[in-house]
Amino acid sequence: MDEDKLYATAAYIFFVPALYIIFTKLRRRKLVAFHAAQALLLWISIFAVLVLLKFLLNLVWSWAYLPWLDFLGSLCKYSLFVYAFYCGAQASLGEKYEIPWISKVAKALC
Repeated sequence: MDEDKLYATAAYIFFVPALYIIFTKLRRRKLVAFHAAQALLLWISIFAVLVLLKFLLNLVWSWAYLPWLDFLGSLCKYSLFVYAFYCGAQASLGEKYEIPWISKVAKALC
């Protein structure tokens, strides 16, 4: 069981273990498979938000440079990574922590 917690935690923190779990026999373990699917969807969502954020910042900066937007963008970026670490900490406790909206899709994938 401790190994399951380790795999689930690593999936949230490093992204690559989520792919490893999904493509190997580890996906047969219910808790690990759920956290791997949820972590993979979380990382895809984080990537999409960061790309959209960068696009919007560049769009605004093409009109006028607003220095506080740089701070706001960095704050948003770091808060997403902190949330991924928080999810990993919840997984290390052995809980089935559900992220709103993402957990429904992750359950369907498992």
